[in-house]
Amino acid sequence: MQQEAAFLQAMRDNPNDDLTRLVYADWLEEQGDARGRYLRVEVELARIAEDDARYAELEAGLVELRADVEPDWLEVAEKRYDLVLHAYSREYTIRLIKIARELTRLGLKEMKGLFCGPLPGLVLASVARQDAELGRKRLRCGQGKQIAEVEICVAGRPPC
Repeated sequence: MQQEAAFLQAMRDNPNDDLTRLVYADWLEEQGDARGRYLRVEVELARIAEDDARYAELEAGLVELRADVEPDWLEVAEKRYDLVLHAYSREYTIRLIKIARELTRLGLKEMKGLFCGPLPGLVLASVARQDAELGRKRLRCGQGKQIAEVEICVAGRPPC
C-alpha cells in the first residue's frame, strides 16, 4: 500500500508526468488491478488529436473503464484537461459564461473579464476528463446549433 501511496503522491506533485503514470499502470497490472488499463488508455488518448481515427474509440473505452473506478482515485490519478475556446457566437455569450462558471467555479466578475479578453485560445478550465467531455458538449451545442468551437487539451500544455 505504501508503494501505491507514493505513486499517487508523485502524480499529485506532477500531474502531467506520463512516465510516472505509466509505471504506476505497470504496477497496477502486476497486482491484477484494472485501473492500470484506465491509465494506459488515458495517456494514449491524450497523445492523439481529436480528428485521429482512433480518438472516438479510445474516448468511448475510457468512459467504459471509468465506470468501474472509484471517483476518489480518479480525482488524484487521472490527467487534467483544459477546455480551450477558439471561437463562439456572441449571441450565446451569457450562456457560455454560465457554463464556464460551472466548470471553473469562478465568479461572475472574473468570468466576464475572461470573455472580454482575446480569442482564440481562451482556456476555460483545468478539469478531469469526464468534466472536460461534458463541458465540451455543453459549450458546443445549443438548441441544435453550434455555439462555440471548443477543444480538449492536456492541462499545462499549449493549446491544441
